[in-house]
Amino acid sequence: MINNKDTSYITLRDLWEIVIGNIWLFSASVIVCIAVAVGYILITPPTYQRTASILIKSDDKGQSALGSAQAFESMGLVQPNTDINNEIHILSTPLLMNEVVGRLALNYSYGLKYKDVRWVDLYNEAPFVVKVDDALVNTNIAFNLTTDGEKNYTIIDLMINDIELGTDIQGEFGKPLKCGVGNITLEKGIYIPTDILDNLYSFSKDDILDIAMDYSSALSIILRSEDASIIDMSITLESKRKADDVLNTLISVYNESWIKDKNLITLSTTNFINERLSIIGQELGSVDKNISTYKSENLLPNMSAVAGLNLQSSSEILKKQVELNNQLSMAKYILQYIESPTTANQLLPANAGIESTSINEQIVGYNALFLKKNTLLANSSINSPVVADMITDLSYIKQGLVMSVNDLINTLNLQIKNSHQEELIARKKISNNPTQELYLLSSGREQKIKEELYLFLLQKREENQLSQAFTAYNTKVLSLANGSNTPIAPQKKVILLLGFIIGFILPIIVLILKSSLDTLIKSKQDLEGLNIPFIGSIPHITPPKGGKKSNGPRVTVVSSGNRNIFNESFRVLRSNLDFMTDKSDVAQVIQLISINPGSGKSFITINLGLSMALKDAKVLLIDADIRKATLSSYLNVNRTGISEYLSGENNNIDELIFKSQLHENLDILPVGKIPPNPSELLLKAKLGELITEMKTRYDYIFLDCPPVDIVPDAAIIGKFCNTTIFVVRAGLLDKRLLPDIEGLYESKKYNNMCLLLNGVRYSGKGYYGYRKYGYYGNGYGTENNK
Repeated sequence: MINNKDTSYITLRDLWEIVIGNIWLFSASVIVCIAVAVGYILITPPTYQRTASILIKSDDKGQSALGSAQAFESMGLVQPNTDINNEIHILSTPLLMNEVVGRLALNYSYGLKYKDVRWVDLYNEAPFVVKVDDALVNTNIAFNLTTDGEKNYTIIDLMINDIELGTDIQGEFGKPLKCGVGNITLEKGIYIPTDILDNLYSFSKDDILDIAMDYSSALSIILRSEDASIIDMSITLESKRKADDVLNTLISVYNESWIKDKNLITLSTTNFINERLSIIGQELGSVDKNISTYKSENLLPNMSAVAGLNLQSSSEILKKQVELNNQLSMAKYILQYIESPTTANQLLPANAGIESTSINEQIVGYNALFLKKNTLLANSSINSPVVADMITDLSYIKQGLVMSVNDLINTLNLQIKNSHQEELIARKKISNNPTQELYLLSSGREQKIKEELYLFLLQKREENQLSQAFTAYNTKVLSLANGSNTPIAPQKKVILLLGFIIGFILPIIVLILKSSLDTLIKSKQDLEGLNIPFIGSIPHITPPKGGKKSNGPRVTVVSSGNRNIFNESFRVLRSNLDFMTDKSDVAQVIQLISINPGSGKSFITINLGLSMALKDAKVLLIDADIRKATLSSYLNVNRTGISEYLSGENNNIDELIFKSQLHENLDILPVGKIPPNPSELLLKAKLGELITEMKTRYDYIFLDCPPVDIVPDAAIIGKFCNTTIFVVRAGLLDKRLLPDIEGLYESKKYNNMCLLLNGVRYSGKGYYGYRKYGYYGNGYGTENNK
C-alpha cells in the first residue's frame, strides 16, 4: 500500500530555488506585467477628488436668521424640524443633479486626444463650441474633429443617435452644418492652443438624465458624525474645475429647492387671505354705501349723542358680539375651504385668525405632512406604502379638523345667542328710539364687524409676507469645493508594484499548475509514499557543451579521486547497496530492472560496477538484455557473449568474458548475437550454472535486464539474484504506475527489491534533486548537470 504522506508545503528556500531555476520565465513575466502596468497608466486619464462640506441647521438652536425667533412665532416664521437623513437623500437624488447638469451644460462634453494615448476632458477649455437648433435638442450627437485653427474644420465619424452619418465632413466655423433633421453650428472658443493643427478633438452631446445619473453615481455624501449635522460631499472626475463646479452648483440648487418648498405654506396662506380680502372689501363697501344713503334720505343727525346714555349699557355687549362674529366668520371660511373639492389637494391656510389653539396645531400638522408627502412623491409613486399611509393620515387629520371647526362654530353660535339675549334686555331700555336709530345701529354693527375682519386679514397678509422675506437657507457652507491637485487615480506606484507582484506570482502559479498536472516522477519526494527501500538518486547527465552527440552517449561518470556530485551519488549508492546485500553469500548477484525502456539501467550498471571496482572489488557486468544489447553497445563490445554460451555454440566462458578498459577489476560479459528466442535461452539450466560459476570468481555480478512489463526475462533472471535494483527514471515514469511497482515489492517476486531514482535534474545551484535529499555544493563540485 502507498502511504499518502502530506509533504505539500513550501519554504522561502523552495521559492528561491523556483525563481533561480526559472529566472528567464520570471524576468519575462515581470517585464511584460510592468509593461502592461505602464500601458494602463498611459491610457488611463488621471482623476481628481474634490470635497465640500455643509452644515444643516438645527432648528432647536434657532428657526430663522432674525436672531429672536420667539418674537415672530405668531407670524409663521418658525420652520419645521429637519431630518438630516432625508436631506442627505435629497442631495443625492438625480433630480437635483439633473438641474446641475442643465445649468453647467455637462451633457455637452469636449475632449482632446493626448499624445495619441488617452482622451483628456476639456471642460470649458475647448477651442470650439457646439450649438444645436431646437430639432436636435433631444438628440445624442458624437464626433471627432480636426481643425486648421483658422476657419475650417473636419468632422470625423459623425454619429446621430448611435447612427453613423458619414466621415470627413468639411465645415466652417460660424456656419450651420446640416445633420439629419437639424443643424449644428461650431463656433471658435476662447482657448486656442498653439498646437491645434496637430490635435484630435472629440465632442458628444448626451441625454441630460443619463449624464445626471452618471454624476449622481460618482457623488458621495456622508454624515461626518452621528453627533453633528455636517455633511461631507465628494466627487471624483477627470477635471478639477468641473468637479468644483458640480459640488458648488449642487449646494446652490439644494438651497433654492429648500427655500421653494418652505415657502409653499406661506404662499398658500397669502393666496387665501387675498381672496377673502377681495370679498370682504366688496361687502364693507356695500354696507358703508347703505348707511350713507339711509342717512341722506332720512336727514338723520348724529345718533350717538342722542342714544349715548341708552347705548352705554349695551356697549360691552356689542364689543363681545363683534369678537364672536369675527371668530364665527373665520371659522365658517376655514370650514368652507376645507370641505371645498377645489382645495382638496392644497395646503390649508395657517394663522388665519382662529383663536383655537387646537385647530391651529392641527392645520400646522396637516400642512407639514402634506409637504412631506409631496417630497416623497417627487422620488417615488403614489403606490408607495409610505405615501399611501400619509394620504390616509391626511384624510384623518382633515376629518378631525372638520369636526373641530364644527364644534367651534356651534360654540360661537351659542355664545352669540346668549349675547343677543343680553342685547334684547338692553334694547328694552331704548325701546322708545325711532326705527331709524335701530336701522343705523344694525348697519353700524355690521359695518364694524366687516371693518375689523378686513383689518385683521390685512395684518395677517403682512405677517405672511414678512415670514416669506425672512426665510433663511437651511444650510451653511463650511467649505466650498476643494481638494488636492494630485490625482487619486491611477496610482502609479501602486499599479507598478501590483504589476511587479503579478509578474512575479504568475510564473509561480504556472509552475505550480504545471507541476500539479504533471504525473511524471520528478524527485524522491514523489516516491515517499512507497514502502520499498530507497537506496539513492543519480543526477541527470547533460550532453557535452554545444550539444554535440556524434560520439554517442556519455557512458561513464565515475572516476578515481573525483569529488563531483556524480561520483558522490554513486558512492552513496554503493554504500547503501552494501547495507542491502546479504554478507553471508560468497558474491552478490544484483539485477537492474525497470518498467520503462530508457530508464538508464545500462548506464547505472556500468558506473555502479566501476564504482565497486574502484574499491578493489572484482566486478562482472552481464548484458542480460539479449534483445537489445544496450550495455554491449555502450561499451562497444561487438563479439560473442552470453547468447552463444546459453545456446551451446561456445561453452568456454573465459573466451566470452571481455576485459574492460575502464578498470582492471571490471569485466564484461556481452550479449553476442541477438537470438530469435531470448526467453527460451534464459530458461535453460546453463544460466544458473553460469551465475554459480561466476560467483566463485567475482565479488559483484551486475545483470542489466530488460523492462519487466514488456518481457518475462527479468523474472527468469531474478531467481538467481540476491538483490534487485528497480530503476525509476525521473521525468519518464508515470506516478500512476507506482502502485504496480509497490505490488511487485509486496508480492516478493524479486529478491531484496529496492528503488533507485535516476536522472534527477538540478533545481538550484550547487545541488540536485529534492532539497532534503540532494547533494549541496560544499566540497562536491558544481558541475553543470542539467
